[in-house]
Amino acid sequence: MRLVPRRRRCEAALRLARAAAPSFRLSELYRRQERSRVSGALDIATHMVLHTLTKNGVLFDPLFEFDGFDDFVRAYQEGRGILLVAAHNALSLLILRRFHDAGIPSVTISSDALPILGTQYNAPIIDASSPFLVAARSRLRRGEIVGAMIDRSEHHGDGDAERTFEFETANGPVIVAPALLHVAARCGSNVVFVEAHAETSGLAGTLVVAASADADGLTREYIDFVRAHLSSRLAGTGLAHAEAAVGAPAS
Repeated sequence: MRLVPRRRRCEAALRLARAAAPSFRLSELYRRQERSRVSGALDIATHMVLHTLTKNGVLFDPLFEFDGFDDFVRAYQEGRGILLVAAHNALSLLILRRFHDAGIPSVTISSDALPILGTQYNAPIIDASSPFLVAARSRLRRGEIVGAMIDRSEHHGDGDAERTFEFETANGPVIVAPALLHVAARCGSNVVFVEAHAETSGLAGTLVVAASADADGLTREYIDFVRAHLSSRLAGTGLAHAEAAVGAPAS
């Protein structure tokens, strides 16, 4: 890939991901991503290729734009802070590259380092093993952007910080821990939902500014967002067709 001109590397990576997806299914990384139920085979394979290029210092420029990015910028300019919420969708971290290119600062709650795809930089994080709810609250009150993936692969504990519940989607049950939505509501911050995915023609993403101001309403909107994303992907050009293209059932 180093021999490929930088402007063509993302396109080449997408072709490689489509071809290699069946073999990737044997890896533990693939199986961990698959357990989230919000990523298709092509999404996961594309993430694995782009992450590998980034890890090995092969720089590239993603070929995509996020629908709703202008709405996001307007919400950010209000100065009330933004909780940027995703599920564990394999490609949703592409938003960090969009922020990097636009010069928009953000911090993400994560237990691992987060390379900004296609660059030599890591994104700032709040350690998920620390009292992250307190740190997130402080940053939101300062008007900052805090990113988090609030779905879980399994239920954890009974405390408020780890209280979880399941909701049904077109791709099976998804577990969510809504504590950060409660924090954002108490801070009066905007909440924005984000997803990104691979299509046969390239990469695509969506940002949606939530309309609700209370935690229950934000939780309902998040559930609706995830359900709509999966239903669209299963019915359209994404999850179902991509799974079929790489020889896997769209379950």
